[in-house]
Amino acid sequence: AHVHHPATEKITNDTSMEPVTVSEAGERFTKYIVPTECQKATVTFTAFAMEDYPDCQYQYLSISTSPPYKESNIYCANQIAVGQSFSSDNGIVLYGYNNVNYGGGVKTIWTADVKFEDIPGCGDAGGSIETVGCSSETTIKTFEDGESVRITSPTVREAYPSQNTTCSWKMQ
Repeated sequence: AHVHHPATEKITNDTSMEPVTVSEAGERFTKYIVPTECQKATVTFTAFAMEDYPDCQYQYLSISTSPPYKESNIYCANQIAVGQSFSSDNGIVLYGYNNVNYGGGVKTIWTADVKFEDIPGCGDAGGSIETVGCSSETTIKTFEDGESVRITSPTVREAYPSQNTTCSWKMQ
């Protein structure tokens, strides 16, 4: 049976992740590391000791640093060094799979720290950047040549509040 591990979580603040432990075959977990706008997330491994099987077939950690998160790199054994980091301003998805049974025992397979940093210059290109969002009212905005603008959708990085929401921007 596939068991979703209690280590599955969404992380939005600096943290030292609890040691990820496994004990029975079929365990899977996902860590969603989600930076806010104008931030970069970094995961730095402080320990990594997965089992060494050919092609990482029984135990692995998949790391994806760019949407749509379908493309990822697979790691097992000692393929991630202590101190190795992965960063993204879009988010990081860690997906772990364990198909090793430790016979009632528990094994720590990795630990890591998560840090969020502001992206230099984001949000202030020599001054303030006006944000143009989506609303129920039609709005016409005119900007000067070379003026910076940020275009956002409702509830940035979250689902739209309604399936009937449509946003569009016309630029000339």
